[in-house]
Amino acid sequence: MPGRRVHETLKVVAISRARGRPRGTGRGRGGLETVLSTLTGSKAAEGVLLALAANTEAYPGEIAKALSLPPSAVLAQLRRFEEAELFVRRNMGRTALYAFNPRGTIGLRLKELVTEVLMGLSPEERMSFTFRRRPRTSGKEIIGE
Repeated sequence: MPGRRVHETLKVVAISRARGRPRGTGRGRGGLETVLSTLTGSKAAEGVLLALAANTEAYPGEIAKALSLPPSAVLAQLRRFEEAELFVRRNMGRTALYAFNPRGTIGLRLKELVTEVLMGLSPEERMSFTFRRRPRTSGKEIIGE
């Protein structure tokens, strides 16, 4: 049951904060990156979570390209998180955009945890998860900025 694992992990992080322990820098043993790696169980899932925390929404192709992963692996993780109601999908024409579920409390708490891991990364590493969408035609407004 993915929701239960997420809840237990978030509870451990909250208890550590309440006891005044360091939050972790996203590096090394015991840091939040370790918590995230343990929680997800795969590099593809970890990358998908970090990419969606860094961006409001994203489509599978841009996540796969940014992470140098096969699109099928990224799509499998996105569907897995959608089934667990952590992500929501919105169709824009023939493209599916994914984002954290704004109505689910566990999804929002997971986003907070993943954002904290993201902020612990170096600026260069953080930028690798951020997408910039350029307009297709001149004068068209940029989405996502």
